Amino acid sequence: MPMKLLQMLNRLEALSLRERLMVLLGAPLVLVVAGELLVFGPVGKEAAEAQKQADGQQDELKALSAVLAAQPAVAPLLDDDEDSDIQAMILGDVEGIEIAPSEEGPEENVEKSEAPPESGSASAR
Repeated sequence: MPMKLLQMLNRLEALSLRERLMVLLGAPLVLVVAGELLVFGPVGKEAAEAQKQADGQQDELKALSAVLAAQPAVAPLLDDDEDSDIQAMILGDVEGIEIAPSEEGPEENVEKSEAPPESGSASAR
């Protein structure tokens, strides 16, 4: 065994029964208190803070769920007048609304007024 360890054991054996009891109970007690202050205390504070944050998020989720539950599940239906107006606009039957033909029609309806350019010496006058 290393010399220092033998010296520590000899010192422990030299102590009286009362002193041995104080050392054997005091050393673990000091370790437990140090562990509580240095390790478990900060971890416990972080856990309590995380629990508060989780509770806050759950409260927010409940509030948002209540707002969502208060809203209608589907869009409100139209009454008969609005429904018939929309159907008439779709079909083009409403007075004052004209559906203009598109500006680009099929190629067969387009009139071509220009003749294709001639090739050769006639175009170089």
